Amino acid sequence: MSVQFDDDPRRPEVLAWIASLNPEGELVVRLAMRECFRQCRDDHVFRARIEVLLDELAPDKERLDHFMHEAEKAAAIIRGAHELESRT
Repeated sequence: MSVQFDDDPRRPEVLAWIASLNPEGELVVRLAMRECFRQCRDDHVFRARIEVLLDELAPDKERLDHFMHEAEKAAAIIRGAHELESRT
């Protein structure tokens, strides 16, 4: 399920934090953000970085499934945090 948040998560400090992660972590976070934020889905550079990471990591099907599962869990956390924030 894709959630459309109005906030743009591509602020410099967020992108710097993502870039500081190991490649596996960066991929998972970017996949989760792509799922939750329209701005990330529509951003050519953001999507291109996901493709670069996939090329670098060259995951087999099992590992790719693992990354996707972790991204789904991270997206659920993002959605939950957004729901909490919108209640306050």
